[in-house]
Amino acid sequence: LEDARITGGVGQHIDLALLDVGVNMLSVNATNFLASGEVPVRFGNELAGAVPSDSIRCSDGYLMLRVGTDAHFRKLCVAMGLPELADDPRFRTNECRVAARHELMAILRPAFEGRTRDAWLATLSEGGVPCGPINDFAQVFDDPQVKARNTVVVLEKQGFPGFKVLANPFRLSRTPARYGIPPTRLGECRIDPDDPGRIWLTR
Repeated sequence: LEDARITGGVGQHIDLALLDVGVNMLSVNATNFLASGEVPVRFGNELAGAVPSDSIRCSDGYLMLRVGTDAHFRKLCVAMGLPELADDPRFRTNECRVAARHELMAILRPAFEGRTRDAWLATLSEGGVPCGPINDFAQVFDDPQVKARNTVVVLEKQGFPGFKVLANPFRLSRTPARYGIPPTRLGECRIDPDDPGRIWLTR
């Protein structure tokens, strides 16, 4: 798009359908199907072609584990204090681990349940293992980066003191989003003072 704008200086129509985006997000599974004709089965939060990759229960919450390579698996085993698993013939390669998915997870899951989520996240991250927290809503909005990005806006106008709304995710340097108009009350009809053609009605 940028090259066309620079070289031709002419705009163009962009056809972007939600259906196309949804199909495109099938990503690797779609590619595997198109190449093999094999319809993938459901694995929940697991990845079909990488083990271990799943949501993991810890003593006080869940984390997401994504071990996609043999090198990462070895790091995981070391971080968990189970280095012998990396050389176990059943789990030595990702292909082996996919075949022995249930055997491996039956060993790993009980170990995770013995420590807190944050303790595991610290250990795994320090060991170079791809992982991340699975947050509830309270944890999402308490996250330091979420706060630093000002993702919540507090309205203090027109009878809505302290009313919180989500901020617009688009951060425009020249024309930032405005939050001067609070939401309508039930049954209220309101005209936008900046644009009389816009009317809000809540039923």
